[in-house]
Amino acid sequence: MEGNLVATLQLLNNTPLPVAGSDSHGPDVITYSDILKVIKLTLYDPMKLFPQLADLLTSVSNGGSGADFATFKMKTKSPICPDEPSEHPHHIHTTSENVIRIQRQFLIP
Repeated sequence: MEGNLVATLQLLNNTPLPVAGSDSHGPDVITYSDILKVIKLTLYDPMKLFPQLADLLTSVSNGGSGADFATFKMKTKSPICPDEPSEHPHHIHTTSENVIRIQRQFLIP
């Protein structure tokens, strides 16, 4: 088991695994660092997460397509631009009122 993990990590470190898009995920590339992130996550709750880790590793090892891993990445990825505005005090809400204020302040002489 350890040998299979090491071989998978070495292979992905040298050659990331491209995964074609499907109905459950878009096109993706599975990398060495993706595997390490999941292993690190599993260490926080091994009794609950180890079975999922084993399935994900099986998805990318021994010539697997990596589709299950790509689906996992897609489901756990946080959006770069969240749908909801931030409540952070320095966050600028892009309402039309703010746009007009910024235009008046900086663009209109």
